[in-house]
Amino acid sequence: MRGDHGLSPMPLASLGLERHQYIEATGEPQAEAYEDYYAESSHLAHDDIDAVIGGWHELWAGDDFYLPLEMRLALLTLRDAEPWYELMRSAGLGTWRVREHIT
Repeated sequence: MRGDHGLSPMPLASLGLERHQYIEATGEPQAEAYEDYYAESSHLAHDDIDAVIGGWHELWAGDDFYLPLEMRLALLTLRDAEPWYELMRSAGLGTWRVREHIT
């Protein structure tokens, strides 16, 4: 997919950045194309999806930290939106956690 900028998303390395330096790419045409692509392909952008099973968790506006990779998304509810519920499982401990999100 291509964003409104007509550019395909490019790796951060094309800007001389490391994988973790995505914030530094903000404002660059390549980064804007990537953000457009993400928005178009994100399950949050579609109104015909009830839930997502598995996958990776999202960084939400109210989050003050990023969940470690050991936390696996088991279920994310989407239909009729808010509040969204995430059911997370800790891969290491086997424990479960529910997170509620309102934007």
